[in-house]
Amino acid sequence: MLSDTDFLQSAFAIISSRSSEAEEKLDRLRRAKQNILNEQSSSMSEIRNIHQPTLDALWNGSRANLYDDSRDEAHHTMESIVNDYDHYIQQIEWQITQLNLQKSALGIASSIAHTADELMEQGEEALEELSSTITDLKARLL
Repeated sequence: MLSDTDFLQSAFAIISSRSSEAEEKLDRLRRAKQNILNEQSSSMSEIRNIHQPTLDALWNGSRANLYDDSRDEAHHTMESIVNDYDHYIQQIEWQITQLNLQKSALGIASSIAHTADELMEQGEEALEELSSTITDLKARLL
């Protein structure tokens, strides 16, 4: 069984490691979200240009109809893809929220660990409070 000192050292390492992992994930998610937003903006410009120029007065016949049908299909496909981007952005934002909650919980655990460290330095007069604080910290980390 770990002593309180050993547990506290382990707790600080766990908190630091989990905080770093969460921050790395947040950075990747933020970059991914920005990339999707950029692609979405670019795609919106392309969608507006799919039907340009209009060829109604210049080109008639079956080839013109086939060409217009192809442009319509491309337009619908692009709109579908752009609509998917909104879904991806929502998923990323949800994950960002979850990681921010995790970081907040780790911040609380870090405060508790620092409190336990201060109580440990006080010695036997703070032993009961130290025990309670370490029990709380164990519940949050394990």
